[in-house]
Amino acid sequence: MRLGFVATNSITQGSQATTLWPAALEDSLEICFAYESFKWTNNARQKAGVVVTVIGLRNKSDEPKYMYSKTEKRIVQNISPYLRAESYSSLVVPSYEIPKGLPKCEFGTMKADGGFLILEKKDRDELLSQYPESKELIRKFVGSEEFIKGHDRWILWISDIDLGFAESIPPIMERLIKVKNFRETSKITGDAYKLREKFWQPREFPNVDRNSIIIPGVSSETREYIPIGYLPAGTVISNLAFAIYDAPEWLFAILTSKMHMAWAGSVCGRLGTGYRYSNTLCYNTFPFPALNESQKRLLEESARRIIMAREEHYDMTMAQLYDRSKMPDDLRIAHNLNDLLVDTLYRRSGFANDEERLQELFRRYEEDKNA
Repeated sequence: MRLGFVATNSITQGSQATTLWPAALEDSLEICFAYESFKWTNNARQKAGVVVTVIGLRNKSDEPKYMYSKTEKRIVQNISPYLRAESYSSLVVPSYEIPKGLPKCEFGTMKADGGFLILEKKDRDELLSQYPESKELIRKFVGSEEFIKGHDRWILWISDIDLGFAESIPPIMERLIKVKNFRETSKITGDAYKLREKFWQPREFPNVDRNSIIIPGVSSETREYIPIGYLPAGTVISNLAFAIYDAPEWLFAILTSKMHMAWAGSVCGRLGTGYRYSNTLCYNTFPFPALNESQKRLLEESARRIIMAREEHYDMTMAQLYDRSKMPDDLRIAHNLNDLLVDTLYRRSGFANDEERLQELFRRYEEDKNA
């Protein structure tokens, strides 16, 4: 039996891969050929552009298997559900709710406010010029776009004990009334009673008075690395990104490495051809190496090199810093050194490419799963 089909590339990513492929391949089937993801458009007036792949299935066989790209056709030993030419041909990674021995990576703050808690720069400047005391009720608000493109936005951040103070400032009170009206007239799911009862706060109100690592929820495929960063205490991370609070510096070094990028590119979902990060599919399942104190210190130094190289170019946004054609030499060198360091934590001789990295990561994942 042989068959071939065209599908959106989402079936080879994230939770869809974990749902489909164990069932599809359980009856002695295998993937015998696959095309790397490509954009498929047509000539219609309202042209539809989707990212697709072409996949072939057959009964298990010793016949050659082929991987196709725009420029080449390769004979490979195996093809995984993630369309990788690797030994773990049918292994898929289900989501884990809790990381093993690491700080929690969690969704940022969802507002459910109709936009009335958010302050653009003009709004913030006007509020502070009239009521400078309101500064203590305002926090920087950062999501994927704000962090990567350098957009400045703020959010009203009002604790229960500050509500009386907030209500004494007319422009803030006007906004809170609008939030209240929005929630009372909206079909809000989840903890609807709490949302309407505490109309002065966003849906989540975590303790943000601590340092955090931000991982953008989406990032362009044109970047070698997802721009991950440290944010100072008091910054509110939006639900369009992920937050790791009180994270050690060595963790930042691993997350910004090619090892972690290879894993994210393989097991996470995609937005078109870009990266769509997942805490449960990527961070919680990533095979972190066991580290001694000396290795942690080396990673901390490497993390500082990357941060310092970024700060040398304070006039560039993350989008510019991590554009392949614009990345400053000192930042590229800092990342290359970090990649070499992280690679040697997994294998002393390092790795020639991402395929080798994934071989080692899937091997470790399989060992950890069976331990």
